[in-house]
Amino acid sequence: MQSYTSNITLIVFACEGREHLLPATIESLRKSCDYLFNPVILAIDGDYSNEAITVVKPDLIVQNYDRKGYVQNIINALNLIETEFFFWLEDDWEFTKPVDLNYLLDLLRKNPDWVQIRLSKTAPLTNDEKAINLFDDIYGSIYGFSANPCVCRTELVKLGLKALQEAEKDKYTGFETFLSEWYAAQKLTCAVLDPKDSVPIIHSGYLESTPRQWHMTASLDEKTNEYLSPMGHIPEPSFLRRLLMFFRLLSASLSLSIRQFWSRSSYDLSFRILSVIKESRKN
Repeated sequence: MQSYTSNITLIVFACEGREHLLPATIESLRKSCDYLFNPVILAIDGDYSNEAITVVKPDLIVQNYDRKGYVQNIINALNLIETEFFFWLEDDWEFTKPVDLNYLLDLLRKNPDWVQIRLSKTAPLTNDEKAINLFDDIYGSIYGFSANPCVCRTELVKLGLKALQEAEKDKYTGFETFLSEWYAAQKLTCAVLDPKDSVPIIHSGYLESTPRQWHMTASLDEKTNEYLSPMGHIPEPSFLRRLLMFFRLLSASLSLSIRQFWSRSSYDLSFRILSVIKESRKN
């Protein structure tokens, strides 16, 4: 039996070229969470197929037909939220066990300085991750704000994004980093639920290619057209490290090329790698 609430919005963030991820994400959410979200918002960055949109069955759609980046996509969606809380969901996650939204919402209502309670993609939390116990199985996140699946307090997320829009943009700073630092300065809490023995979510989009500039604060600066990459802070790898990488890639590629003849998962992985390589050649 499904439960219904009128004070939590579901926002699904999607972007061009990732339609194949959405059905599994939505199907697993519906199996693991029995809430009838009201409303459901689909936020799209770039072109997207009508078939994928029907999977979500959104009440509202907000779309950048020409890609402007994930940060702008978030801002567009937040402008449509009128509920006190919302559930943040990107298009590349799968849920593996029930999500008790009633429990998480109750904790947010009782703690007005909490920005979010996120689900953890690793289990169990380490001792370091459990250094700040907030309540029972809820801990202060040592990583700060995260765009992993989470329940958020709308007002505080809007305040953080407003601060981001007004701040000086840095091509090496991701929006999550900015929000983490800003919330810490405001003494606001980002929390995480300890999954204990098994993870509640699996990230299925590791191989998807969304250029890093779309996640950086500088993506909001229309004057910024150069490739924005945090790799600029990391020293150039030595020739020896590049040589070792060459042989590792050669060995892995050969193994995968053979296994894909009988393994569907290996074939799918090969397909995704080729897609990433094709996308990288455009940049």
